[in-house]
Amino acid sequence: MSEAEPAAKVDTSPERQKSLPLAQRVAHDAPADEVAAAVVAIWRDVDGALRPIIGQRGVAALYDRCIHLVASTYPWLAPGRQNAAALDEPMLDLSALQALLSQQPAATALACGNAMLQSFQRLLSSLVGPLLTERLLRSAWSARNGKSATQDSSS
Repeated sequence: MSEAEPAAKVDTSPERQKSLPLAQRVAHDAPADEVAAAVVAIWRDVDGALRPIIGQRGVAALYDRCIHLVASTYPWLAPGRQNAAALDEPMLDLSALQALLSQQPAATALACGNAMLQSFQRLLSSLVGPLLTERLLRSAWSARNGKSATQDSSS
């Protein structure tokens, strides 16, 4: 990925916002700790859906890249980066992400969470195409009310 990639920006159109995974899990006026918990739940679902396909290292690398891109807009997110390529056992540090998001105003946490998820979707789509990306992320994006992708029998 080139460093010249555009910074992750959130599409703020009402139609797009309703289709984002966070819109399905938290109200737009939810407190920051609820937003943070929802973001972490989605990342757990993404990890569960993609780890069998691209492995722990692959998911961690995409997550790390996503944080790198979004941190240009939300610099306070940078401490959440692990640089997955440098680690023997890369992993998603979701507790760090939850702590960072919980410390922000709710609107900022929501915007950052949406930006991360949109960035991740674009990154994955650039690798495997939009149709396969939609199929791979369908269960993670639609899981609701604490139901993980692996528990979701609708997909």
